[in-house]
Amino acid sequence: MEQGIGKKRNNAGMSLIELVVAVLIIGILSAGAVMGFSFIHSMDASSAAETVNSLLERTRLNTIAAEEGAGIRLELKKEENSYYGILWKGTTELDKMEVGGNGIAVKVTAADGTVTTIDEVHTCEFSYKKSNGAFQSTYEKIEITGTKAVVIYLVTATGRSYIGN
Repeated sequence: MEQGIGKKRNNAGMSLIELVVAVLIIGILSAGAVMGFSFIHSMDASSAAETVNSLLERTRLNTIAAEEGAGIRLELKKEENSYYGILWKGTTELDKMEVGGNGIAVKVTAADGTVTTIDEVHTCEFSYKKSNGAFQSTYEKIEITGTKAVVIYLVTATGRSYIGN
């Protein structure tokens, strides 16, 4: 006895609707992965901006609290593949904090429009006046760019800084 005689084989493959649904599901999953990856990178710039803003305020408060002529300053620099904020008191390093990795870029703009890109060669220093906490430097903003740009605006007269778009 032969099996299969008289049985109909249903080996027609996928229907057009099944194919469209499969492509649609793959597209949705891909879009979600791309958006998630983009979100992670944009968080790098936001996190770096929060860290720099915090370091600026810490430097300002340390300057106001320190003795006259203590030489408190914040240096933003890039070493190897990371950006750092280094808090100095004269020639003594008080603290060194990683700001962000290689996925970001940091630019500082002065009041005269001069833009300094922080890299292995170029650094920027921020210092404050002890008497009123105002900036001694004439920088206007710090731009941190990853997949999106985050700007820290510097108010020279008051020494305050805030994160904007």
